[in-house]
Amino acid sequence: MNAISNPASVSLAINSQTINGAAPYGYASDYTVFNNGNRSIVVSDSTTGGALLNTNELFELDHYYTVIAYRNGGGTYSEMKLSDVPALSGSDGQVRIVNVSNQTVDVYLTAVGADITGTVPTINDLTTGDTAQQYLIRTPGAYTVTVTNSDNQTILYTKNISVTGREAQTVVVTGNAGTPILALPGRHF
Repeated sequence: MNAISNPASVSLAINSQTINGAAPYGYASDYTVFNNGNRSIVVSDSTTGGALLNTNELFELDHYYTVIAYRNGGGTYSEMKLSDVPALSGSDGQVRIVNVSNQTVDVYLTAVGADITGTVPTINDLTTGDTAQQYLIRTPGAYTVTVTNSDNQTILYTKNISVTGREAQTVVVTGNAGTPILALPGRHF
């Protein structure tokens, strides 16, 4: 997934296999099959060809992963590898919220229209690049993701999402102007 807003588009490749040669901001590919093991992840400017990120990650057999390319607060390019192995049961859906914005935030996942005043965040102090976030189990329906400054309830961004039964999805807080929250397509299990 491309969470880099500048340059306008990037080339995403894993182990020299191009996933998309001109992925715009917010682009998320379908799952791609490749051999397990240590694999290179290369993100480059699709116009100039200049490498923005070149790193290696271990990919295990029979797993699904989400890889998010982003620009951190220091201005350097980073990637986040998330294992997509939810424990779905019954008819519930699952939502995982990750942060690639330039600041630590609090996140509320509430019914649409709910007032967050005086409530405890669903996720408190979500730091940039935190890959330890677990899926939140929710009944199918409409929800609002509200992102606030950490430790106060000044609202920074909101986005309505739909939770579907037996589906796992990832919501990415980017903080980028125009589209500060991205919802990746869900994966049905």
